[in-house]
Amino acid sequence: MKKPVFRSADDQVMRGVNAKQILFIIGRGNWCEVYTSGHVFRVDKPLPYVMRCLPQLCLEKLDRSTAVNLFKFGGLEGNKIWLGPYALTMGPAFARWMKSLFRNDSS
Repeated sequence: MKKPVFRSADDQVMRGVNAKQILFIIGRGNWCEVYTSGHVFRVDKPLPYVMRCLPQLCLEKLDRSTAVNLFKFGGLEGNKIWLGPYALTMGPAFARWMKSLFRNDSS
């Protein structure tokens, strides 16, 4: 499988993006926006393809078009998940799943 090419917002070709810096990815049909703490990159491939190219990340689907890197989890606040400087709105099912990870059932 050929690795996707990351492009910055001004359409310059960017290579060697450190996958560990990825916070989340938003699918936009046949292309994606890849968010890091400092940049947004465009990838000319659909979200499922990009997710398969990044198996070393702990990517979970937040909703149909958004995948989050759980290694970059910063906190939960109501129905929002914090990833770096970004707060993304979670759907009810994902919010329940995330909150269940922190529930203490040992009592």
